[in-house]
Amino acid sequence: DINRIGCRLEGTTRDMIKKAKKEGFKITLWPGHSVEDFLLGVMLEPDDLCTDVPVEVMTWVKENAPWITIK
Repeated sequence: DINRIGCRLEGTTRDMIKKAKKEGFKITLWPGHSVEDFLLGVMLEPDDLCTDVPVEVMTWVKENAPWITIK
């Protein structure tokens, strides 16, 4: 009953994520080593996104993209 897939940012496409979600999977992307990686992950539309630089990402989001929800 596995329903979550962990995917690397490198090599994962938006179409791959959409197809997996259509099949009922939740998608987590990793690793995120920079704000740029985080933004790429946001655009791929996963369910969750991991980062190695959470303080940097949170600061950038607060200053530049407050509509992005960080949990």
